[in-house]
Amino acid sequence: YESSAKIIAIGSSSPKSGFSGIAGQLGINLSSGSSNMKLSEVFPDILKSNLLAYSLMDKRFDTKQFGKNLTLLEIYKRRMNLNVDERTLKVIVAEKISRGLIKVKKDRIGPLLQITINEFEPKFCADLTNSVITELILVVNKLKNSKNSEKLSFIQQRLNEVTKDLNNSEEILKKFRESNKNIFQSPALLLEQDRLVREVNVKDNIFVTLKQEYELLQVEMVVGENNIMIIEPPIIPISRISPRKKESIIFAFIFGLLFSLVLAFLKDNF
Repeated sequence: YESSAKIIAIGSSSPKSGFSGIAGQLGINLSSGSSNMKLSEVFPDILKSNLLAYSLMDKRFDTKQFGKNLTLLEIYKRRMNLNVDERTLKVIVAEKISRGLIKVKKDRIGPLLQITINEFEPKFCADLTNSVITELILVVNKLKNSKNSEKLSFIQQRLNEVTKDLNNSEEILKKFRESNKNIFQSPALLLEQDRLVREVNVKDNIFVTLKQEYELLQVEMVVGENNIMIIEPPIIPISRISPRKKESIIFAFIFGLLFSLVLAFLKDNF
């Protein structure tokens, strides 16, 4: 049985979106001017990654052949008739998921992706396709949050440094004004005050910018941003794609008939 779904990459690929970081973690080089089409190039690599494969193993599914509420790992263990230790089993199943289970077809002119999965039961096939999409969303958000955490840590460090510098500059300006009561009678003192004020303003602007970036990243990590839109959800397939018994019977009948005719011809002439 075969079940397919179509998804589309949405959102921005700017540094703030975290996609450049995701691409870097997966070994993809995205330019700073990448468009939404570039975002779709990240998803096939995630779908074929061990990161997604291992996250799928613990998901539970119902099957007629093996029973209900079984993990994908247990289903494949029984399906492949494997009698190995758990570590080896996970390696084998991860290889099956990342190399053979998920087929990805990219649209030539847009960010559309088609995800296709073949499995031995129709409902299990559709449920697994749904789980793949769900895990794709979770993995993308996890990778984004991981990159955003690094940014958050860096911004927090810079905020501490800038706050310290700003306080120091403000204190210097304060002492300067206290020590120079008749500042308006001295052009040199006025110029020095302007210089100190500019220094405070520059550091204050840096502080405000960093603070805004810090708050935006915190909101993004808490609320999250879904960069995947499901255009066509997977449905339960009605008929098998293989083996097709009707076609096989017709083929066998035609082959048998042709073979009989050839054999009869050979007997009559030789």
